[in-house]
Amino acid sequence: MPTHRLPLQPVLSAAEYAALDRFGAAHPGAGNLAAAAAFLSENFQVDLSTDPEIVAGFAGDSSHLPGRAQALARPPDERGCAAVLRLCRAAGVPVTFSGGKSNLTGSATPPDGVVLSTVRMLEPAVRVDAAGQTAAAPVGLLLEDMRREISKQTGGRRRYPVDPTSRADATVGGCLACNASGFTPGEQGATRAWVQSLRFLLPDGMLVEAERNQYVSAGGFFYLEDGHAALPWPVSTYPRPPIKNAGGPFSSPDGALDFVDLVIGSEGIFGLATACTLRLAENPREYLDLCISLPDEDAALRLLAAARAHFEGDLGRLTALEYFGAN
Repeated sequence: MPTHRLPLQPVLSAAEYAALDRFGAAHPGAGNLAAAAAFLSENFQVDLSTDPEIVAGFAGDSSHLPGRAQALARPPDERGCAAVLRLCRAAGVPVTFSGGKSNLTGSATPPDGVVLSTVRMLEPAVRVDAAGQTAAAPVGLLLEDMRREISKQTGGRRRYPVDPTSRADATVGGCLACNASGFTPGEQGATRAWVQSLRFLLPDGMLVEAERNQYVSAGGFFYLEDGHAALPWPVSTYPRPPIKNAGGPFSSPDGALDFVDLVIGSEGIFGLATACTLRLAENPREYLDLCISLPDEDAALRLLAAARAHFEGDLGRLTALEYFGAN
């Protein structure tokens, strides 16, 4: 039975959280990041670089919007991410998450502070559950490398069907953050529909571990519970268009929203996914590739209506559908 109460799990010990809180409070602001780097290195074996030449390589993404940051963290694991988040929260330093930097929205372009990159989060390796038809994957792995490994482990029988054009550059975690979508039409073409579970770090370094259908908001709220208090977390209730879309935090007009759906596509607003399990699809035995030349856009719309009628409204049964116009 789903619940709207989210139990928070510690990634660090209580003493470690307290030490990070004390240090951050005593060394506030981006001006103290050199001291923070030394503290994180000594106590958590986390590399926080303040070298301007190194940081500059992560101060932007494919949006080419201007960005700036004073430090770069590339933790190899969840513990390191939790330590960076907790210290920065205590010090009042903004954190921007970065994956493959292939997104076009600017969500991985920092306005200031620290960039937390997941490119070194490559363990544990991809693991396929043949019976459950799922694959567990690290968030720092390139999406196309994950897709190839799934095909290899299943002998080509299963595939992860989301295939954005940036799949050779985008990381698994980045695809979770932006709800990356590919050539398959409909909701089945976007990441959200294929996420079975995830581990998600909140800005205070605490963890939510969620399976799909395990946590569902009620009356427009989740409640974060740490054993001492219950903090209300309102969810968006604006209506969403009944078409394939990938933008922004998910919403539900009736206030009932799966936690997995909420954080997929939230662009790092709520926190950081550190691991995930993804559903797999059966690989078609055969493909029929069609390239249809049409005289104008009206004809293209008529073809789309005919295809939608033929597939009884479920265009997700197609593995790909793409329109190429004059522009």
